[in-house]
Amino acid sequence: MTKKQKAKLMNAVMAILALFFFLVLLIPQFSVSATSPAWWIETHSFFANLGSNFKDNWMLYVFVLVLIYGAIKYSKKK
Repeated sequence: MTKKQKAKLMNAVMAILALFFFLVLLIPQFSVSATSPAWWIETHSFFANLGSNFKDNWMLYVFVLVLIYGAIKYSKKK
């Protein structure tokens, strides 16, 4: 693997991790009502349960910011 390929792979991995943790933080912020579709209730429940372990944990926010910074840094590397 060349350095450019490694950088692209690392960028993809960091972007996926950042998106996942962003969803863990974002989705539980939305509400669920009795008229919500089943897929939304299941998605919300999954991320809310997962995110409850990280509630009020500032390290998770720092980790997400570091992942986003790393993804941007590696994407600009040529």
